[in-house]
Amino acid sequence: MDVDEGTGPFQYVPGSAPGGRHGDAWPWRPLGENYPPEDELERRVAADGARVFTGPKGTLLFCNTAGFHRGGFATEKPRVLATATYSSPAALASLTERSYRFSGSLTGLDEPTRFALT
Repeated sequence: MDVDEGTGPFQYVPGSAPGGRHGDAWPWRPLGENYPPEDELERRVAADGARVFTGPKGTLLFCNTAGFHRGGFATEKPRVLATATYSSPAALASLTERSYRFSGSLTGLDEPTRFALT
């Protein structure tokens, strides 16, 4: 099935991944609200700042999902999709170091939680 405006196309804000012009608009935090309310995002990003991606059946889209992204709202017919993720060990290390710095206290956290955060 083709993805058009009525089937909830993918939406993305270019430059919203860490290091981009909107990268600090809503910093990622573990166990926090990691996506701003829509009205706040609209205040920080110009109306034409988001891209909408439509395409014929079989289209493949690659995206750095560290940036602001979402599937649109299907208003006319269902949207069928598959999502896959691949990260090499090197990529996982660089993403963790670039996207997240833990500034809280590890005191009081159980051992698995401390391990995950360090």
